[in-house]
This record gives sequence, C-alpha cells and structure tokens, in this order.
Amino acid sequence: RNGRINEANELVEQVVKLFVQPSSFTYTVLISGFVKTGMIERGCQYLDKMLEDGLSPNAVLYTSLIGHFLKKGDFKFSFTLFGLMGENEIKHDHVAYITLLSGLWRAMARKRKKRQAFVEPGKEKLLLCA
Repeated sequence: RNGRINEANELVEQVVKLFVQPSSFTYTVLISGFVKTGMIERGCQYLDKMLEDGLSPNAVLYTSLIGHFLKKGDFKFSFTLFGLMGENEIKHDHVAYITLLSGLWRAMARKRKKRQAFVEPGKEKLLLCA
C-alpha cells in the first residue's frame, strides 16, 4: 500500500534464490500489489509462477483482481474471474459479492453522472433532440 512493491519483489527474489518457495500469501500480496500499481504484466508473471509452483489463487486474490478490473471498467474480465472462482471450487464469500456489487454500483453512478451532463438544470428531460 505504501508504494514499496519493488522492494517486496526484490526480497521475494532473494528468498527464491535460497530455494525457499513463496507461499500463497506471498504471491497474493505481490500479484495484488503489481496489478494495483498498473504493472499488470508483472502481476500475471507471478500468477503464472504461482500456478507452476502448484499453488492456487485464493478468494482474497480473486476478489482483489475483480475489484481492480471493475475500477478499470473491464466488466467482462471481472465476471470471468468471478466465474473462475466457482470453477476452481473457491467459495464466493460476502467480500467477493460486495466487491462485485460496489464496482457495478460505481460504474452506474459514473454513467448517471455522464448522462446528467445532457440534462438541462431544473428539468428532467434530456436535451438530445432539442
């Protein structure tokens, strides 16, 4: 959260050099951190490495990714991730549902705000054909 994802990455790489496999928690923190800082490719590389190491993403990671992609407006991929949770037998918990619903709610609010730009103040009619 405090912008030290690169330091965390270096630390994990040093640990790996000592032949210690990172845990699911470590991968989750790194992947979420990279994705949130816009380094999506790097996050995907760690996701691939996580899977290669025989570890599965957990609900925390899926929910974090769903929230990120909803904020970016990528609803299709967010719902794909939500579906993958079920396919991989990861229970949709209340946090996953809240993340999905709040992301959709924010998107609707943004659309409503854009639509209001076409509404004449004090009137409820749209001025599209006036």
